[in-house]
Amino acid sequence: MLVGLVLPHATDNPLLTVQAALRAEAEGFDGVFMYDHLHPINQPEEPSLSPIPVLAAAATETSLRIGTLVLRVGPRPIDEVLASVRSLQSVSDGRFIAGLGVSDALGAMDLARYQVKVPPVEERRDQLATCVDTLCAENIECWIGSSHSWAQDIAVRTGCSLNLWRPKESLLAKLAALKIKLTWAGLAKDLTDDAVLDALNARASWMVVDGSQQSPDGVDWPAMIAARQTVQKHAS
Repeated sequence: MLVGLVLPHATDNPLLTVQAALRAEAEGFDGVFMYDHLHPINQPEEPSLSPIPVLAAAATETSLRIGTLVLRVGPRPIDEVLASVRSLQSVSDGRFIAGLGVSDALGAMDLARYQVKVPPVEERRDQLATCVDTLCAENIECWIGSSHSWAQDIAVRTGCSLNLWRPKESLLAKLAALKIKLTWAGLAKDLTDDAVLDALNARASWMVVDGSQQSPDGVDWPAMIAARQTVQKHAS
């Protein structure tokens, strides 16, 4: 089981986020990930770093896996998504994980605030499928940020993973029965239930923990370190 950390993004100083990546490496995490938001969730007046340049910096400063959680296809044109993923794959020497999504209702809030026009959801799903097909053919690891049937179909067809946000044990069991590869993302407090940990250990290859409260000075490092240790102890 590999354990990743969501890097804080609610800042106008990318050096602080890169420093968080360096500490994550020192504390034994396997990877660092970033959201793709125009402003922090429920904080429309606060700054938010773009994941692309910050992950590029983290790739050059650490030996960790890096990834998006998730890069939004539709709000970002497909050609931009592909170019960004290829650049991060190159600068990281193959350590990039392309977490991709189509933007959910929560993510739509920042798009509406900045009047970003997006295609209909059916078109975004088709664009995401094209991205996954293209990137898998280039041997770039892809995660789809959804558990819906359309995402399951892509995962079964391509062999890529689904990334599930705080999934229930019943959903994990259902998807595992379909032979779909799974990764998990959630909060440190989610990792106190032995039944959930057992289910994840049996069915997921990665667990990505978010404890940043979005800003660099909000990272609860003791909780993050304890979460990593709990996951790895449970997997041993």
